[in-house]
Amino acid sequence: MMLLVMAACGGGASGDSTTVPADTTTDGADVTSPPESTTVPDESDPGTITDLSDMPAECVDAFRAFLQELEPIVEDIDFENATMADLEEFSTQIEPIATQFEDETASCPELDLSTEESIAFMREVAEQDAPGTVAYFDWLEEFIASVEGGGASASGDCETDIAALQAYVDRGGTMADLTMSELTAVSTLMTAVSTECMPERFQEWISQEDVAAWTAG
Repeated sequence: MMLLVMAACGGGASGDSTTVPADTTTDGADVTSPPESTTVPDESDPGTITDLSDMPAECVDAFRAFLQELEPIVEDIDFENATMADLEEFSTQIEPIATQFEDETASCPELDLSTEESIAFMREVAEQDAPGTVAYFDWLEEFIASVEGGGASASGDCETDIAALQAYVDRGGTMADLTMSELTAVSTLMTAVSTECMPERFQEWISQEDVAAWTAG
């Protein structure tokens, strides 16, 4: 689901665009002889850029139009408290818009989203042309920082970390009711217990009726 959320702000104008794979051909007519070349570069591939000044103006314009279509969908969403279920619904709503945007910007270069400058640029365009989407970019920056920081720390002790996970289960509901920050913490703990605990203990806990129902949600 998170990939769809990232696609919402990562289109060709300022983020993600379709990169055309290079064609691979052989030019040896005689199949018994090795070809001289196995790859023909595809000059239509727009490539990846890291400098925002290299982004064509028409690509930025397409991103601006995309944000304006996105604005009425996202402006009333409380991203700070949004659950996985909320964001799944959000992703479903924006999918047609994102798909159209990707098609329109297929020839645009891809912007490296690993830089703070890239996210800041998208947020700046949002502030100027679609202010109702700014909260979404605020949340996106915070979420990326949380993921890169590893979320909540595990204790390193099997039973302690199982107890921390069980606390989420005991609250009721399912994993779909977690906010994204809570999901980051749970993912960290899940990874920890799967490596800290003996396989039998991990399987015993994950197979409990309440845990199984919670993770299946």
